[in-house]
Amino acid sequence: MSATAGRGTTPASPAAGGVSGPGSIRARLVLLVLAVVTPFLLLTAFDAWNRLSEKHDAVQTRALEIARLIAARVDDHITTLEALLKATRGLVASDTTPGRPATAALGIIRAGLPSEFEDLVLRRPAAGRETLPALTSGRVSPAAGLSVSEPARSPVSGRHTVTLSLPVLDARERIVGRLSATLMLDRLRQLLETEDLPAGSVVTLVDRNGIVVARSLDFEHWVGRDLSRYAYIRRAIETGEGVQEAVFADGVRRLSGHSHVPSVPWVAFVGIPSHAAFADERAALRQGLLLGVATLALALVLAGLLAGVLARPLRALTADAVALSAGDLSRRTPMASPDELGQLAAAFNHMAAALERRTSELQERERLYRELFETNPLPMWVFDLETTRFLSVNDAAVRRYGWSREEFLAMKLADIRPPEDVPRLEAAVAASYGERSIAGVWRHLHRDGGIVDVEITSNAMTFAGRPARLVLAVDVTERLRNEAAMRRFTQELERRVGDRTADLQAANRELETFSYSVSHDLRAPLRAIGGFARILREDRGAVLDVEGLRLLDVIGTNAARMSQLIDDLLAFARAARQEVHATTVDVDDLAREVFRELRAEEPERDVQLLLGALPAVRADRAMVRQVLVNLLDNALKFTRGRSPALVEVGARDEGARVVYYVRDNGVGFDMRHVDRLFGAFQRLHASHEFEGTGVGLALVQRVVRRHGGEVWAEGKEDEGATFFFTLPRYQDPAGGD
Repeated sequence: MSATAGRGTTPASPAAGGVSGPGSIRARLVLLVLAVVTPFLLLTAFDAWNRLSEKHDAVQTRALEIARLIAARVDDHITTLEALLKATRGLVASDTTPGRPATAALGIIRAGLPSEFEDLVLRRPAAGRETLPALTSGRVSPAAGLSVSEPARSPVSGRHTVTLSLPVLDARERIVGRLSATLMLDRLRQLLETEDLPAGSVVTLVDRNGIVVARSLDFEHWVGRDLSRYAYIRRAIETGEGVQEAVFADGVRRLSGHSHVPSVPWVAFVGIPSHAAFADERAALRQGLLLGVATLALALVLAGLLAGVLARPLRALTADAVALSAGDLSRRTPMASPDELGQLAAAFNHMAAALERRTSELQERERLYRELFETNPLPMWVFDLETTRFLSVNDAAVRRYGWSREEFLAMKLADIRPPEDVPRLEAAVAASYGERSIAGVWRHLHRDGGIVDVEITSNAMTFAGRPARLVLAVDVTERLRNEAAMRRFTQELERRVGDRTADLQAANRELETFSYSVSHDLRAPLRAIGGFARILREDRGAVLDVEGLRLLDVIGTNAARMSQLIDDLLAFARAARQEVHATTVDVDDLAREVFRELRAEEPERDVQLLLGALPAVRADRAMVRQVLVNLLDNALKFTRGRSPALVEVGARDEGARVVYYVRDNGVGFDMRHVDRLFGAFQRLHASHEFEGTGVGLALVQRVVRRHGGEVWAEGKEDEGATFFFTLPRYQDPAGGD
């Protein structure tokens, strides 16, 4: 049987002449160089970008500082001129002689004016330029002050000027005229000059309407031009102070800062050309990138040379590997050197020797497998997974099924199946692709037409290069017959157990009914016994001696105990029959309510309740109340004699359930007797020490178990006891807790 287990594909043989392409050594070395050098190039570019960004912010900050300086210069200059006009206004306003011209005063003042003033004029509404008639205008507004005109060319000198004017007031603070001075803007151009700016930088003054008042470059061309249509001008007028980057009106992109002049509605602009601001940084960036590219090119050349050195011995080793993969298992490489390639050649020779040895072992193992296949006493065969034809069968299959080996090899799997099982067979074969091992029970046909039940186990394998499965068949006809008999016996046994269970349930119901009826029927005679004992003590107590009175007390006490026992038995019976009505129970509120009721029976005792967080549960509220009543009543009973008596009620959350506990500092119990605690009528203390019927804890256990919970106890003599019980945790329908 020439076959190999599992599926596989024969890898394509590499070309002996060398390897090229994305997976070649040359390509990988190039990628390695790129992986090493590229981060340095990126870091260089990133560092240059950071420097450019920092320089950008620094240039704008510098432009803003210079704009503030220019605005302060202009403001000082305008403030000085305003002070001069105010002084002149005082002299002119004091000369109020009707009809007297102010020529003398104005002439003196004009003679002393700085050269930047072209003219000084006093205008009165009624008399023209320099007369002082009485004016009847109203009082001047407190806001009236210096006003500035838009730039204009002087008709006298032809130079660019602006007019500064102040109102002239009389003694009643009424406007009687306006004093105006014509200022030549050449002086303002001098205030705009600074030596701290790169070439191409420009300083500009514009008024609130966007009209150029002065400019450091090309003064004559720009003064008086309206720049209000430019967005950077409008933003500066609106914001008052700030920085921006924009293309100026002359088409040059600049980083700018602007600041308002406080004394007049002008804005000072300082614009620094972007190309001049970043010239040094851009040159450094270009130099760094050129150096990086040169380094990368050199590294790539070295990588190519190194790849050639490495590729030659690797091509020889590849040729040996190709020969080995073609079947020449004796092929060895003669390469011997102390470097990694020599180690690789040694590893190749070791691998070739191991492969030759393994191949020999595999051939021997295949011979043994064929021998085991042929001599196996159980039927075995191999079938083609695609065609389902038999590829090989052993002698046991020939003997067991009756067909000769030649007949088997001409058949398919469907030929040894009953016709009605063929669809199931086809589905199973289709599903077996990719499954390593499959087992199942099938029906097979003998050549004589008989049917046997067989359990087959099939494993994936490759047979003559095709996907196939090796099958082992075991006759299980007798075993299945025995299993069928066992199933019939089991069904009969289950029926009998069901009958016995039903009988037991009926007997339990009858016993519960009987106990319930007996408990009720015992109440009347007990009430009579207790009542007659009480009447006898009240009516005949005087004639009875001490022993007689004691016996009457014993009768009354035992009747009361018997009545309590009947009540406990009735509660115990109801707990078994009562239907559980599960609702959301607020255990915290219920524990407080029960404790208040029990505490009211002994108000004189010193009892402290420690109440922890008690989560809500899904349970029958009345039953949970009964559990808390019994456990808290026990805690109060067995802590008599303790001062203070400590009773703790707490809980811990354990996922789907909540564990509650009631702990006290009472007399406790011996853990050797813990198994007796929850049995009916089981007591660990004498009745004269602590009252009780021995049913309370049994009732607690029954209620908790009906809710699917557990109950247990821990204690130590004279050190208290703790009783635990579990209930299902409340789940919020909305998905929360």
